[in-house]
Amino acid sequence: MLTKHHTFFIAVLAGLWLLYYFRGSELLHLQHGDQLPSPSVHDLESPFDSAAIDQGNYGTAPEMTDVGESEGLGDSSPDLGEHEYKGSGHQGAQIAGWEGEVKDQEEYPESSGHVSDEGAKSAGGTDKQKPNGGKPGLQESKPGNEHNAGTSNENITHDTPHNTAKTLKALCSETNWKEGLWLQCHSWCGANETSICGGLNNARNRIQTCLRLAIDAGSGLILPTVSTQRHFDNPLAFGGASVCPDVYWDVDFLEKAVKKECPQLPLRRCGDMQGIHDVIQGPRRQYMEPNFNKGTFRAFMESTLVEKKMGQVSAKHPVAIGYGDTYIAYNYTAADEMSIRKDLFNTLKFNSELLAIGSSILHSPQLQDGFIGVHLRGEMDWPGSFGTKDQQMDFFTQEIEQTKGRLKTVYVSCGSTGAIQAFRERLEPLGYSVHDKWSLVAGQPIISDKLKDMEFDLAAIVEYQVLLEAKLFLGVWMSTLSLLIAFARSANDGEDFYSTHIIPGSSRNGAHREWDDAPATKGDKTTKLLVVNEFDVMDAFP
Repeated sequence: MLTKHHTFFIAVLAGLWLLYYFRGSELLHLQHGDQLPSPSVHDLESPFDSAAIDQGNYGTAPEMTDVGESEGLGDSSPDLGEHEYKGSGHQGAQIAGWEGEVKDQEEYPESSGHVSDEGAKSAGGTDKQKPNGGKPGLQESKPGNEHNAGTSNENITHDTPHNTAKTLKALCSETNWKEGLWLQCHSWCGANETSICGGLNNARNRIQTCLRLAIDAGSGLILPTVSTQRHFDNPLAFGGASVCPDVYWDVDFLEKAVKKECPQLPLRRCGDMQGIHDVIQGPRRQYMEPNFNKGTFRAFMESTLVEKKMGQVSAKHPVAIGYGDTYIAYNYTAADEMSIRKDLFNTLKFNSELLAIGSSILHSPQLQDGFIGVHLRGEMDWPGSFGTKDQQMDFFTQEIEQTKGRLKTVYVSCGSTGAIQAFRERLEPLGYSVHDKWSLVAGQPIISDKLKDMEFDLAAIVEYQVLLEAKLFLGVWMSTLSLLIAFARSANDGEDFYSTHIIPGSSRNGAHREWDDAPATKGDKTTKLLVVNEFDVMDAFP
């Protein structure tokens, strides 16, 4: 008869036999290369629930400890290999990467609220986060508002807002730079809304302004892609493709100039976001909104980092802050930085191949005795309030006649061949020889074919080089190409052309400037502009 002791002994033996059987079977499977099933995410009693993972919102990261510590989830917690979970909600917690990598939370903050750039190698940059009902983030922030000033980040040191630097090199030397911080400039254009657009010189201003804002912030600059292609015969028709800025500007020269004048400023080309996984998009600035002054963009960048809890920014953990629109977004006049504006202007030159075509036209025999260069705006997209085509021709004819025949050759730049012909018909009876790029390259088929294939703004770069060398230049106050040419022609003068020759006799109300005698031509003996009572961008241009 079996006693209770015998029954207990048999049960123990049976249990040991079953344990040996199943463990041996398990080892047999392992010897044939199979793997033990690992617990799924759904099995883990942690904040990483399936709904949160599907939404990309991981909540608070659980802290990790080495296996063997006694503060696990209990005996029922699954084996996690190298690490096991230890509660959640600690500021100093660590985040376990999906591949078993462990990242310190102070160096790699939670990804919630930041854009992860998985397509960093694409030229168009990254898609942006749109919190607040789909609107770009930080809606309460306004460019240049005082509430941005004084906001600090313990990882970034303020430079003195009112420094005394008078050159770009001195300014960069006085700036406190933050390694790993990048400015992603754009104007919400292109497929990913990370390109700049607008007319040629509006786009150029956006890039030069980006340079100044990056220096103010002490950050690197990601040069944006450009979406500004316009059909030559219809400037109102913009192309949708984004291209590298090299198409319009000499980026190689820019890099060399920045390395010489501001070696602390790192540049990335063509929207390059490689290796930058945290991207914060700032507010959408309209171009007529208040612009920044010395130190205020730095304060904006710092407050953005604080608000988004990006406490640690470094070369190992770079962060980019996207900002647009940067058109006329920095006030050089208020910052007393006229000489720095000239230094920045000299770093950004047009595409050298396009300028070479302009030089070929400039060396045409018809222009060798000197000429008057006219920038006439007679295209279909030109607003009449900016000075009609007939008004321009009237005032320009008066100025040409005042040369008293010293110059008898006139070169006319305009996107409308009809407007050029109308001006030719006015001037030729007065004894002037009128040329345009088409008439000058008629005997040069290679250049002529290149011009025929060019879009609107590329052709403007070709003509820029010609107008720059005119004995007398006549342009339009409301054209940024005319403003740029006038600025370039006087950039090496001791005096500021605009404050000396254009602004006197006018008054200003906000961005609107008025002259008592407008429309009228203003300027010096070699450069004149037709002014009208409209808005004034020269505090922030070029």
